[in-house]
Amino acid sequence: MKMLTGLLDITSGTATLFGRPITPGDMKTRMRIGYMSQGFSLYEELTVRQNLMLQAELFQLPLAEAKQRVDNMLQSFQLGAEADSRPTGLPLGFRQRLQLAAACINNPDILILDEPTSGVDPAARDMFWKHLVALSRQKHVTIFVSTHFMNEAARCDRISLMDKGKVLAMGTPAEITQEEGASTLEDAFIACLEKAGNSIAVAKPQQTASESTAAMRTIPPYIRWFSRCWAFARREAVELMRDRLRLMFAILGPTILLLISAYSISFDINTIRYTVVDYDHTHASRELVEQFRGSRYFQETAFSPDRETLETRIQHGQVAMGLDIPPGFGRDVAARRNPAIGVVIDGSMPFLSANVRSYTDAVLLTYMANMQKTLPTSVTSGLIPVSIVPRFVYNQEFRSIYAMTPGTIMLALILVPTMLTALGVVREKEIGSIMNLYASPASSGQYLVGKQLPYVALAVMAYLVLVALSVTVLGVPLKGSFIGLSIGATLYILASTGLGLLISTFVSSQVAAIFGTAIICLIMSANFSGLLYPVSTLTGFTYYLGKAFPASWFQLISLGSFTKGLGVQSFLGMYLALGGFAALYMVGARLFLKKQDT
Repeated sequence: MKMLTGLLDITSGTATLFGRPITPGDMKTRMRIGYMSQGFSLYEELTVRQNLMLQAELFQLPLAEAKQRVDNMLQSFQLGAEADSRPTGLPLGFRQRLQLAAACINNPDILILDEPTSGVDPAARDMFWKHLVALSRQKHVTIFVSTHFMNEAARCDRISLMDKGKVLAMGTPAEITQEEGASTLEDAFIACLEKAGNSIAVAKPQQTASESTAAMRTIPPYIRWFSRCWAFARREAVELMRDRLRLMFAILGPTILLLISAYSISFDINTIRYTVVDYDHTHASRELVEQFRGSRYFQETAFSPDRETLETRIQHGQVAMGLDIPPGFGRDVAARRNPAIGVVIDGSMPFLSANVRSYTDAVLLTYMANMQKTLPTSVTSGLIPVSIVPRFVYNQEFRSIYAMTPGTIMLALILVPTMLTALGVVREKEIGSIMNLYASPASSGQYLVGKQLPYVALAVMAYLVLVALSVTVLGVPLKGSFIGLSIGATLYILASTGLGLLISTFVSSQVAAIFGTAIICLIMSANFSGLLYPVSTLTGFTYYLGKAFPASWFQLISLGSFTKGLGVQSFLGMYLALGGFAALYMVGARLFLKKQDT
């Protein structure tokens, strides 16, 4: 059916409509065709009238004609009573008549119907076929319909009996029935199937229900519990293996996130462009300028003639820092009069500005130390009473990649696994397969655990890839315990996939699940979990908000393992917190997922 409308490519053979080959871009042919899909394909958000009006507009009917055509459809298909109601909640027979009306809105020459009465009660089916007969006999519309009901097929002028894509017989219902020597069309169809080698056999039961129940009782309860979990897990794994896009996203998503973050996000400062206004022009001022010029962190630009020019260059972003040396600077240095200089820093980006200030202070401190060495002892005896030598522990090179990589691993393992798992339950709600859970003897807890296991396995694989890339490609050493990090990562993954299931149980669409998960994970991980600044620096409500999310606890494990050389004993409290989050989310999902349709 979809091939005839151009919705699917033809796999083999040829087909024509109105003497023209079927092509996806042939809009002239489509304007003469009406198509009704097997499932309800109109918009639930629009009313019955609005759906019909939309179809009329899509077929480019003039406004006045479109309104008249919609009114005719409402009357012809007995839809007027619910014209201003939305299709949601309407009986299936009513919805099918609405779809047929939408397919006929353009007065098609050919009407293609894909199992139009599937799931419709007998009374509604009979009414439906009365409409089709009227269209065919009175309006001379050619109707091409597929059906599994032989009493419906018997109403057609010509039929084609098919099995597994092969034509078994073709002709009028009476011709096929007579040719097979059968009394009914259904018997003729069965005879055709048997000739094609498709025999239908009913297998005899190997054991009675009582024998099966007795056999189940011999299996320990916990084995039976996990066997049902495993059945759900295996089904979910098969679905994932067939969905190559989701499978690829589960592994490549965290990998791409890590590499992009590592190479594009950096707080390292290697070139600070600066300018100088020197009103002093003494040996001391030149020595100060040389001190900045000799630092690998500063890049000198042209001197500024005055303070106004300096500020203008900073305002236009040409430089990040300006050094204003006042008159008499050299004289004050020699006389030990606490000389003052002006340092102007672009404060539009506070984090960068703070680093520029720290680098500037370090250069000035070095300059003061060098000046102390050149002055007489009597002059320098009280100039600098102490010597300051800062030393950074754990990240001695002070490279941001050593801090960003553990944080990016934290972000990747909360974002991607949670988003993928969040689609699990809500997807089955949308397509209706969750009815299998409602009708099965399995519990909601078994279903959720089974859903979770394949995503946990994929996330663990992604974690191993992230650690390997961090060490080998990015050059970030893992100084601590790999086992300690892996235990934390496993508990963290259990928590993140549990969060995904929790979100999936109380949303009603996959779009809501994706957006909700992304917003929650990004906001909490980026702002309140230690990615950019430690959780300990947060105050008040934001501190407790960060502690109430598992990402902040795994960030301590990831950072401690990579940069501080910590092991299992140092992470026991974090393990306990992550395990608690995993259990809490699964219990919440179990409470939200009722084993009953709502």
